[in-house]
Amino acid sequence: MYKKGDDEPVASLQHHLGQLTKHTNYEAEAVGAILATWLIRKLPDLTRLAIAIYTDSQAFIKSTRKREAKSARKQAYTSKVKKMWNTQWQDSPRRARMEQIDQEFPFNKFRKIQSTLTRSQSSLLMQLRSGHIPLNAHLFRLKRVATNKCQACITQQGTPAVETVPHYLFECPAYGEERHDLDQTLGRHSRDLAAIMSNRKGIQEILKYVSRTKRLKETFGDVARYLPTDDPDDYQ
Repeated sequence: MYKKGDDEPVASLQHHLGQLTKHTNYEAEAVGAILATWLIRKLPDLTRLAIAIYTDSQAFIKSTRKREAKSARKQAYTSKVKKMWNTQWQDSPRRARMEQIDQEFPFNKFRKIQSTLTRSQSSLLMQLRSGHIPLNAHLFRLKRVATNKCQACITQQGTPAVETVPHYLFECPAYGEERHDLDQTLGRHSRDLAAIMSNRKGIQEILKYVSRTKRLKETFGDVARYLPTDDPDDYQ
C-alpha cells in the first residue's frame, strides 16, 4: 500500500496460494482484494474514512455482485413459495384428515424421520396417513375392486367391516395375533395413529405389524426388513 507522493509502501501483505497448476489468476486477484481490506483495517488513520478499492478483475466483480443478487432472490423466492404452500394447504380437502394425525404442518418432525426410511417404508407411511392406500375402502372408490369390505373379516364374523386404515391397523379380528406385539410394545398408544407416527419407536412397530399381516406385501414388499433406529430426541 502506497501513500501519495511516497516511493516506499506504507504497508504490505502477502499470501502464498500455492502452485499455479492448482490455482488460477482469478483466485489471486480475489485474494489481493481481501488482503487490501485487511491492510486498511490495520491502519488506524484510515478506519474512519470512506475507502474505495479499485480492481480491474471483472470476474471477481461479477461473481461478488451475482452472489449477493442470487442470495436475495433465493430468499425472496423461498418466502414466496412457503406462503403459497401454506395457502394451498389451508384450502386443501386433505387438510382435515392429515391434521387428525399430525397438526404440525409442514410436518418437519415426520419428514426428519422419513429421511431415515427406505422408499417403500416412506411410501407406506404416507399412504397410511393420507388414506390413499390399497385397502378395499380406497380401491372401491377408485373402482378397482367390487367391494369396500374387508375380506379378512369374512372368516371371523358374519358381516365384514369396511376395510379402512383404522380397521386394518386396530380393529380387524383376523389380525389379532399380529397386533399382539404392537399392543405389548406401545401400550396405551397402540391404538393412536397420531402418537405412533410421531416417533421412531411407533413407526418401527407399525412397520413390523404391517409386515406380519402380509396384507400389503405385494405392493410394498417386506417393510420390516430395514428398520429406522431409535433417536433419543423422539422421547423428550
